[in-house]
Amino acid sequence: MLKFSSDDIAQQTFERRFRGYDVDQVEEFLDTVARHWERLVSELKQTRRELEEANERIDEYRDREQSLQDSLEMAKNVADEVKQKAERDAELTVADAELEAERILAKAEKQATKLREDIYQLKQQRVRYRAELKSLISSHLEMVDEIETPDDVEEVEAPGDEPVQVEAEDIESEDDIDSNQPPTSPGRLETRH
Repeated sequence: MLKFSSDDIAQQTFERRFRGYDVDQVEEFLDTVARHWERLVSELKQTRRELEEANERIDEYRDREQSLQDSLEMAKNVADEVKQKAERDAELTVADAELEAERILAKAEKQATKLREDIYQLKQQRVRYRAELKSLISSHLEMVDEIETPDDVEEVEAPGDEPVQVEAEDIESEDDIDSNQPPTSPGRLETRH
């Protein structure tokens, strides 16, 4: 801080000596210096106030900057958390979808295996039924061949029809034929046992 003020300069006195400076000029110079000094002091005070205000604004800006930095950091952290959560959710969704796909695939493979087994069993059953049917037809044909020999067949005439072959063993006697009943179909006689 300054050690003297403009008043100190204006009221400054000097010893008088012989052949010294012109007193009026010295006093005028001291008044001028005091006015300049006072203006400089005033400007200095104004500059200090402005500096203090500027420092206060700088502090405010620093506080705002810090607040913005904190907000940006928080926003970045939130964004990172949201991104990580989205990635976790996406991974879980993909994992769930993969599990579901595996489950569906396993079920489809199981159904396909069962269908293949069913088809195999049906083919086996068809082969078995065909063999049984062939055997049954063959045995029936053998039975028919055994039953139907030329010696056992007689020709019987129905009234108004052509002769019909009737197996002899089917007709036990002429009494078994009901003469009052017409045949049920052309060329066949109804027999009673």
